[in-house]
Formats: sequence, structure tokens, C-alpha cells
Amino acid sequence: GGRSQRVLTTSPTNPSIALTYTSFGAWNFDSADRTTTDPQITDWHFFYFGIPTPLANIPLAGGAHYAGVAQGVLFDQDLTHDLRGTMQLDADFATGGIGTTLTLAAFDRASSGRFDLPLLSGTATISTTTGHFVGKFTTPDNSYVGSVYGAFFGPVANEVGYSFGINSPDLTRIGGGVAVGKQ
Repeated sequence: GGRSQRVLTTSPTNPSIALTYTSFGAWNFDSADRTTTDPQITDWHFFYFGIPTPLANIPLAGGAHYAGVAQGVLFDQDLTHDLRGTMQLDADFATGGIGTTLTLAAFDRASSGRFDLPLLSGTATISTTTGHFVGKFTTPDNSYVGSVYGAFFGPVANEVGYSFGINSPDLTRIGGGVAVGKQ
């Protein structure tokens, strides 16, 4: 009673980026059944999915550059912001190293006000046993830190997807989302 759940997905032919093997979406839960003294709770969980690259097909030499889009949500003490932006990722398959950046803007849901987040720079390592990668995000001014977890998609790592979590060190802003891209 008074609760709703939604799964929002994008098709590979979404208007943001044309993808063949990867897509992304969000699961949303509203708890409108809260009392008037307790605020309504809205949870957002972003995810990526697709046809994963078999471990045997992830290159062991060379590198690849991926470009794509990012979406997410950022909560502060009073407001909820939609995050939208772009992703760049460079994979060095010989060393297993990943370098990625997110350029994000935050849009206040109540007033449509906007502010740009500092450039988020991430590093990660590709697992030799799973082909997934895990790492961390930082900003030049240390106003945000975070994490990245992702995978490659398509026959030979043609596309990439990852989830990210970010927060200010004092935890007054917490958020996360998803990024997808292709070579």
C-alpha cells in the first residue's frame, strides 16, 4: 500500500549512445506510505547488463579507448540531483590497468538548478580470473571519492559498462550510477 517499484531500462538503440552488446537501467522504489512526520524515501539503484566478453576473449595485449555516457543520482542533506554526463575509459590489456574519467553535471529535481561536479578520475585493475575490473575514483580537489566496478561486453571487449559510487569525504553528498561506452 502506497509503495511503488519501477525498473527503467534503455534499449541498445537508446538515443544517448548506440550500443550492440551492453545496456543500462535503474531500479526505483518509492515508499509513499511513510507518516507525515517521516519523509518519503526514494531509492535509486543503477545497473548495467549485456552479453559479457568471455574471459578467454579479453585481450592480453594492446589497449582500447572507450567513450560513452553516464547517469546516476546524487543525494545531499536537502536535495536529490540527477547526474548526467560522459565517460572516457582507457584499458591497457597488457598490464591489466584501467584509467577512466567521468564528467558529470548534477540537476536538482526540485528547481532544475545545475552544478558541475569536478572531473572524477578513476583507476582500476582487470581481474585475470573474471575479466571484471575494480578500482577507485578521486577528484583533483578531493571533494569526492568513490569506487568503480565493471566488465567488458561483446565478442572481444567491444563495449564496457560499470557502476560507480561517489561521496564527499564528510558524507554530506552521496550518490552513484552507471556508465557505458564503446570503442
